[in-house]
Amino acid sequence: MIITEMIPQNEALDTWTEMLTTQVFLGLKNATPQQFRDLMQKQWLASCKGGESASIAEGHENGYPFAVWIQACPANRKTGKPEKTWLKAIKGTDSFYIVQKAFRFDPSAEQITKWVQYLKSVQVCDTRLEGSPCPDLARVSR
Repeated sequence: MIITEMIPQNEALDTWTEMLTTQVFLGLKNATPQQFRDLMQKQWLASCKGGESASIAEGHENGYPFAVWIQACPANRKTGKPEKTWLKAIKGTDSFYIVQKAFRFDPSAEQITKWVQYLKSVQVCDTRLEGSPCPDLARVSR
């Protein structure tokens, strides 16, 4: 597995207020986004008193199945702060991908809109497959 965690420059890993995480489960081909979501929701609700989870969207993008959901906890056990996380799971051809944006505060409507739009833009591509094209980076960078 490859995990990348990104926090604001002036924060620390143990006291972050916002975090963007990507996870790549190398070689994981049998799990569906819905199965992963259901497992994550079950674990979240078991670990957070008063926790909530809700599905936002699922379907196919660029030829790959995906699911997007939100998880909320009124008071994280470790920090005592509220925590809200938006997650997107994508089943690729060779691996499984998760992108998540977490807040340890109640984000504004503007922040929610920004990050939900970001998750909508996240896709898996594969230059080997005609139905899953990768963006033309020369065109994107202009």
